[in-house]
Amino acid sequence: MKTCKIASFALSAMFFTAVSTASTFDFNGYDLGDLDGQQGWAAPSNAQIVDDAPGFMIKALELGPSGTWSANSLPVGTSSFSFDFAIMSGASAGNPDEFFFRYGADGWNSFIAFKPQAGIFEIRSNGEFYQPGGNNPAMPAGFQIGQVHNIAATFSGNTVELEFDGSPYLTATFTNPVQLPEGNFDIRSANVTTYVGNAIPEPGTALLLLVSGGLLLHLKRRRS
Repeated sequence: MKTCKIASFALSAMFFTAVSTASTFDFNGYDLGDLDGQQGWAAPSNAQIVDDAPGFMIKALELGPSGTWSANSLPVGTSSFSFDFAIMSGASAGNPDEFFFRYGADGWNSFIAFKPQAGIFEIRSNGEFYQPGGNNPAMPAGFQIGQVHNIAATFSGNTVELEFDGSPYLTATFTNPVQLPEGNFDIRSANVTTYVGNAIPEPGTALLLLVSGGLLLHLKRRRS
C-alpha cells in the first residue's frame, strides 16, 4: 500500500509540475484545419492547424503572412507562458517580418515581439518599453530563420525573466508591476508565415519525466 501511495504521489507531482509552471501552447490535440472555434480560439481563415510544419514533431499552428492574428484567453493568475515558434523566410524589405504575442488584455500596451529584419526583440508592459541604454534588446544570438525556437517568460513584481531555447536570455525590469499574461491575448504574424506550438518538451519538463519515470520503474521492481 505504501509503495502504491508513493507511486501515485510521483504521478501527481509529475503532472502538476508539468502543467502548473507555465501556460503552454500545445496544438497536438486539435483538429487539422481552421483554428477558429477550437478550444476558445477566434481566428481568421489563414490561421490553420497543420501536421507538416517544418521542425515540429506532430501538429502546429500556421499563421499566414497577411497579418494573421489568433485570440484566446489565459486563466486568472497566469504568471508565465512558454511556446515554440518558427519564423519562416519570405518577408520583403518594405514589409518586415514581425511576430507578436500580445498579453494582459490591454491591447498594444503589453507584448513581446520578434523582429528578425530589424535584429531586435521588444518587450512591453503597461505601456512601458524595456529599453536598456535607450535601445531595444538585440534578437537572441542563436535565433535562425526557419528553425524552431522556444521562448519562456515568468512575470513577478516589476520583472520579466525570459529564457530562449532553455537558457537565460533577458531580465526586463519595469517601473511599475508587470502586466501578467492572464486574460485575453493574441498571437499574430505580419508579412511572413510563422508556426507556433509546443511539440518539443521544455528541458525542465523533459527532466521531470525522466526522473519520475525512473522512480516509477524502481518502485515497480521493488514490488515484484
